Amino acid sequence: MKIKKLMIIILIFFIFLLSGCGSNNSPRNLWNKYIKAMNSKNLEKVAEIYYPKGSMNYNNFLEEKDPDIYFSDFEKLKTLSFETELANPNYFAAYIIIEIDGVDTREFFVYFQRNAVKQWEFISEVNPTSVIPTESGNQPDNNYYNNIVKTDDEYTYKYIYSQTPGIKSATDYIKIVEPLRNRRVVEIPSEIEGVPVKVIGDYAFFHYRKMLSAITKATSKMEEVIIPNTIEKIESYAFYQSVRLKSIELPSSLKSVGNYAFAGCSSLETLIINLDESQMYSGLVKITGKDSMQLEGDAVIYVGDQKTYGVNGAEVTWSVDDEGIASIDENGKLKALAAGTVTLTATNNHDNTKYSQALLTIKPTDESNSTIEPLDVTFSYKPIFIEGATTYLYKGDYAQLTVDGYNLGDIVWESSDDKLKVHKYDGYVLALEKSDSSIKITAKSTNEPAIYGTVSLNIYNVTAKLLFAENSLDRLVNLKEIHLNVINPYSIEFKDLKAYDFIKIYVPAQNYESYRNNPFWLPFKDRIFPME
Repeated sequence: MKIKKLMIIILIFFIFLLSGCGSNNSPRNLWNKYIKAMNSKNLEKVAEIYYPKGSMNYNNFLEEKDPDIYFSDFEKLKTLSFETELANPNYFAAYIIIEIDGVDTREFFVYFQRNAVKQWEFISEVNPTSVIPTESGNQPDNNYYNNIVKTDDEYTYKYIYSQTPGIKSATDYIKIVEPLRNRRVVEIPSEIEGVPVKVIGDYAFFHYRKMLSAITKATSKMEEVIIPNTIEKIESYAFYQSVRLKSIELPSSLKSVGNYAFAGCSSLETLIINLDESQMYSGLVKITGKDSMQLEGDAVIYVGDQKTYGVNGAEVTWSVDDEGIASIDENGKLKALAAGTVTLTATNNHDNTKYSQALLTIKPTDESNSTIEPLDVTFSYKPIFIEGATTYLYKGDYAQLTVDGYNLGDIVWESSDDKLKVHKYDGYVLALEKSDSSIKITAKSTNEPAIYGTVSLNIYNVTAKLLFAENSLDRLVNLKEIHLNVINPYSIEFKDLKAYDFIKIYVPAQNYESYRNNPFWLPFKDRIFPME
């Protein structure tokens, strides 16, 4: 890295010479020529500072400006200070103080750029005598803001304006161009200039020296790197041939990794990948399934009401214990005849020893209101309530459904759609594909076929939140462990991943089987292990 550092120093020194030592082609020299032209009160000389002589812009300048007015605000201008604010190979900014007629002073910024023939020029016309601060000096254009590279104590970087170049907004961010030093321990800052660092640029940490003009030799000293949880993008070759790096942890904020970003990190043994899936899973709500004999309807009704009651799928016969208070037909339609309480019973048609009951209260008509009270249901047997389900699953999710009070082998599981695969005896479900409608999972008692429970689930698609480009993890010949803190296997996408025989891949225990059954991870099936 010594040669690279020397090159940077030489470049900075070269820029300094151009800007501060008054060479024929430097911003300082151009400014001095401008002041001389202004003091000469010669409009043609001023026009030649801005535009090529004889050009359309040159001629327009002369036609539009009246010398008597253009030079009327001063007799003599004098430069008191010319300080470098920013120096790049193609852009330059100076903080300038001038004196007007030995009395007044003005302070402003002037911005320069190199033109097509590599000569320095003003980005736009200068107005040094204006009493309005925003009109003094000149203003940079969009190209200036989009291309300038800045430097702080540790890094060169770009300030990326997310909306209008030059106007700061809440969504601006920093892109790391390269470090100023080749260090053993690297800590990338989470913010610069008060805005988050979101991008690590192309070749940013690729340290090398050239041999025989064509061969590069890696010279990175990096053994440890700390990447903040603000980084969203690691561009191509960013850590290329960081040959001493032994482990790396990628933050959960990361969204993409470019081509060959970590290629050639030949000492890398451990790769930890984190991913923020909170938006996917924070909305999940646990639900409990219903027994087939679960009574459904209102617990409180009023004299004169006619309400239809039902169960969750079973074929039943309806009855009430006091037909003077209420009557019910074969379809579960109940008529409230008088105030009081009545026991509503649904008896299973396939096994009349199995029934469910609920106490129903009938109130006078004048007490009627819109409040709905659920039925308190009792069963003549151990009901089958499926637990462990959530409101929805994502493609690739793996979950275990259970029934309290039943042992393994007491229940047989079924799915209404092959998109949601369920293991026949242990209740494990694997979401294989997006569903267009709800999929019903049924748990049946092996000893009492008339008894079963159901729960309905939906399956949603997954959009990968972290993408690894082709060859981004190429030639990691010593990689022993990958720790994927990624719940859903479809939340992360690898264009390729070398299947080294000695590698071990650790995944969240809850989706361990999902990874083992995922098409991309099948070549690694025997090397996938659940995290503790």
